[in-house]
Amino acid sequence: IIVVRSQTLIGRIIRWVTKSWASHIAVYIGEGLVFEAKPGGAGAKELLAYQTKNYSYRIFRLDVPSEQKEKFINALIQKTGEGYDYGKIVSLAVNRLFHFDMKADNSRLAICSEIVYTAAQEVGIPVPPISGKYITPGDFLSWSIATEITS
Repeated sequence: IIVVRSQTLIGRIIRWVTKSWASHIAVYIGEGLVFEAKPGGAGAKELLAYQTKNYSYRIFRLDVPSEQKEKFINALIQKTGEGYDYGKIVSLAVNRLFHFDMKADNSRLAICSEIVYTAAQEVGIPVPPISGKYITPGDFLSWSIATEITS
């Protein structure tokens, strides 16, 4: 699991809205590719895209059996094309700016952290409960089922 800190404007906004070190999350799926939810739809992207000055990241290894990791990756790949949930981002921003409790819930759309969390749940990975309304990229920094291998 790659927890990303983007220095772009959108990355800074996401970090501010989520009160987190991180602004994005992706999962390495092999062959130089990562899977992520992003505007335009969920899918694979070259890992090398993260090797720019705009990103810093922390990499975590899931501490689950390899067959469960494989199922997890397959569950993510099955989500290819899933739409991006701008409503959740707006909901988080409204809550942060105005302290107004608004919840956007569209099961056909997802943000990056949600798509990873949901795929893990689907294959029986013992994910920790969500502390707030939504799972955010920063929530993955404290997963006890993952070991940081680099920062």
